[in-house]
Amino acid sequence: MRSKSPRLCSYPRTDGRLCKSPALQDQRFCYYHQRDHDRRRRLEQNLEHRRNCIANHKFYELHTQLPDGRAFDDNTCGLFADLQPQLLDDGNAIQQQISSVYHALATQQIPVKFAYAVLANLQLAYRNLKNVRTPDFDDERSATEDPTPIHRYPGFEDEWELEQQRKKSAAAEAEVNQPTTGTEG
Repeated sequence: MRSKSPRLCSYPRTDGRLCKSPALQDQRFCYYHQRDHDRRRRLEQNLEHRRNCIANHKFYELHTQLPDGRAFDDNTCGLFADLQPQLLDDGNAIQQQISSVYHALATQQIPVKFAYAVLANLQLAYRNLKNVRTPDFDDERSATEDPTPIHRYPGFEDEWELEQQRKKSAAAEAEVNQPTTGTEG
């Protein structure tokens, strides 16, 4: 019996071609593009949260007052923690972080001063790339599961994710309701 070929990543690259790396289990995209998709969704959710806080005069949900009187932007720090910045060990990782800063800055989710500080650190990481040694890896193997997915706010699932949840629920229900066979004696 021939083994089933893995589902391929359907993420469209900027030139229009599809990625075609193996997709994560029960996902549309490969490890890299799924995490990128989840980061973008998380940024969109945070923007919606900020807008709701401002519209409803709940500024206290965005900033915390420190004992010395300074305001601490709890929302921005929480956002970047949720985005799970990765190890800056190659150009792709640095580019991904630049994209995250760009999106957060363009939607005014982070202060300009904070963006400059992050971008300066990314520039330092880029300059240091020639000194970074990455471990050898096998091009034939790819991640099929994400042990630390980027979590989103509940209720912000897209239609594909909702369909996958429905399929899993239906399969689990069918398994529970399936009659058992066996002989009693």
